[in-house]
Amino acid sequence: MSSASRSESPPRTCNQTTVHQFNKTLSAYSRRKEHSQVTEQIHALLNLFKADNKTLIVTTKKLRQELTGELDEQVKQTGLYDKSSMNHYGNLRGLNEFQDYKTVVVIDRNQPNNIQLEQTAMALWFDSGISITTCKDIGETTYPMHQFGLRMKDHSVQNVQASYHPDKLVRILLEINREAEITQAIDRLRLLRSGSNNHNRQVFIATSVPVDITVDYYWDWNLLHRLLRLFEISVVVPLHPEHFLIIFPEDTAKTLRGAEALCRKLKTTLPLIRLLISNYVVFEYKHVGSRKAAKALISKSVKKPKDALEMMLGVEVLSVETEQ
Repeated sequence: MSSASRSESPPRTCNQTTVHQFNKTLSAYSRRKEHSQVTEQIHALLNLFKADNKTLIVTTKKLRQELTGELDEQVKQTGLYDKSSMNHYGNLRGLNEFQDYKTVVVIDRNQPNNIQLEQTAMALWFDSGISITTCKDIGETTYPMHQFGLRMKDHSVQNVQASYHPDKLVRILLEINREAEITQAIDRLRLLRSGSNNHNRQVFIATSVPVDITVDYYWDWNLLHRLLRLFEISVVVPLHPEHFLIIFPEDTAKTLRGAEALCRKLKTTLPLIRLLISNYVVFEYKHVGSRKAAKALISKSVKKPKDALEMMLGVEVLSVETEQ
């Protein structure tokens, strides 16, 4: 089942807005299972936006309180994550205060317990003569997983795994609570309205749940955070396999083949790096013996990139230029 088939309404497109989606759903279960790692990764992502007072972060009420420490009374209103605004699903309808914002970041999804939704469906359609199929009826204790397709702008095939319900009526309730709440959050930017504000705006969906919106980029969550860890280790991150191994001898990419594969993947993240990681610049450099330029990510704190490359790599660098 593709995401495009999930709604009978016309596809949502956001003119001059870029939509990014990540391949991991940061559910309460995953946070319990890998608590320190997943929670740290969420903070690491949000730290890339926290200084921007034109960013809206939307998540579940539970995760919002985990991240901010707000009390129940405080979360009735829009809060702050440093300078960025933060709110939660179910608390956004009708709000127009974010229509001039440039960015919305959606973390996790609102997914009620399957038993609660099954009981709600039974109550709503109790006099219809319709029998509600429960997860228990198919031998499951909770939602089974199903493969869905994202609607990609470039028409590439991008399949994701997401939970679903086997009963059509319960599935409608699930989509109202989950998919519709994500689109509500995105709609706070009023992206479908024409106007000068709808230029170069960014939407980040940090959940693998497919929603009724066209996606420009589908990013690997773990790859992004692997790169952020590399930045913590070194002010220079070469995307040349041999040079990568010189600077990161303790990385899990121990062999040249492993480093080649990793560098190829890291190069695919360059559009995201240019957008989010302003303190690193993409350089192209040539060294003695090279036939073509290699790329490296170098911190803005490095005053002389050529000297830093020569010292750290142990090679003579012929030229260094910012990537055009």
